[in-house]
Amino acid sequence: MDNSVGVGFVEWLVTRPGLSLAEAKSCIAAIFDALAMVAKDLGYGVLIGHCHPSLHRIATRELGWQDTGGQSRSLILALA
Repeated sequence: MDNSVGVGFVEWLVTRPGLSLAEAKSCIAAIFDALAMVAKDLGYGVLIGHCHPSLHRIATRELGWQDTGGQSRSLILALA
């Protein structure tokens, strides 16, 4: 199948146990920013990922990701 755009996958990202919520959010934001920058530089147009519900909430509410609408807590980020 031709997607007409490179698709990168971010699978089941987790944080280190014991981090505060603020530390976890900061780390995840930095990781997502770096992944998006590298993926875009490599010609990818979309990132898709699956994650735990708590990370799903942070990514969709605060980091610009969108819910894919499925039941599996999937995310998508268009790299503009």
